Amino acid sequence: MTDFDYTTDPRIHALRHVRNPLCIFDVENLQVLWTNQAGLEFWHARSIEHLRERGFKQAVTKPIIKRLMQLQTDCHEKDICLTELWTIFPKHGGRTVEHSISPFRIGEDGKALMIEVVNEIMDASSDTLRSTAALLHTSAMISL
Repeated sequence: MTDFDYTTDPRIHALRHVRNPLCIFDVENLQVLWTNQAGLEFWHARSIEHLRERGFKQAVTKPIIKRLMQLQTDCHEKDICLTELWTIFPKHGGRTVEHSISPFRIGEDGKALMIEVVNEIMDASSDTLRSTAALLHTSAMISL
């Protein structure tokens, strides 16, 4: 997505003041395009460029890519915001968080997701964390 310049995009000026970790995520390239200060702290990154250099291609499994693509399609085609619970792994271990996921347009035809951490699940047991992470890596239907 070459059409996105966070330094000149007027939407970013307002978004940078959001207190929760917030990022604009390019699903096609599995890359954070922009994040606010709370997002940099969440991901333990020195700068947006530092976070971009990390990339996510090596760390993301095929089922997660499939889910991200579906989220992007749903958010953009239906113009909706979705909420999901994910265990993610910034530099220092797993964190289970509730995300608000919204469509974010890039240029004329580009699509990205705006992802905001709305709640971090602090009291989840290690079994719950592992179970949540395992569900993201399987394509089988599971009944609880």
